[in-house]
Amino acid sequence: MSEQVITQKLASQDAELSGTIAVSQLRRLAAALCSSEGDANVQLRFAIDDQRRRRVTAEVHCNVHVLCQRCLKSMPLSLDSSLDGVLVDNDEAAQQVPRHLDPVLTEDGVLNIYEFIEDELLLCLPFTSFHEYNCGAAVGSDGASQVSEKRKPFADLANIMKKS
Repeated sequence: MSEQVITQKLASQDAELSGTIAVSQLRRLAAALCSSEGDANVQLRFAIDDQRRRRVTAEVHCNVHVLCQRCLKSMPLSLDSSLDGVLVDNDEAAQQVPRHLDPVLTEDGVLNIYEFIEDELLLCLPFTSFHEYNCGAAVGSDGASQVSEKRKPFADLANIMKKS
């Protein structure tokens, strides 16, 4: 899949692009993950709508590994994104896009597909990630949960008061 495309040409041809992008090539995404292994499966469709707007629809799927915030171990996560957007060249044009569509900013009609897909996947990442099972309990070397002894914060103070 080409990294940059000319959107006017693709939209006028009602073009469809599909392919894979290695997660390792998406540096900002890879930095937020435990591993840069895997591929993003991408399907893009370009068209011109009835209002003569250049449109893009995108479907992205990627399996990645993120850090569980409870046990601090790697866990699998499936990222899926779909977008129905209008290709625009500046912020003023982006403000004119109807609310039910997403503005997709291009540079002079050129779309960097890798950055576009990376932005979509970064938006899919959860703020925090946790295993579905209770991995947060402290687990000893024998695999049994260790229950920490509850400590009363003023117990020592009570002992000192009794001595005086």
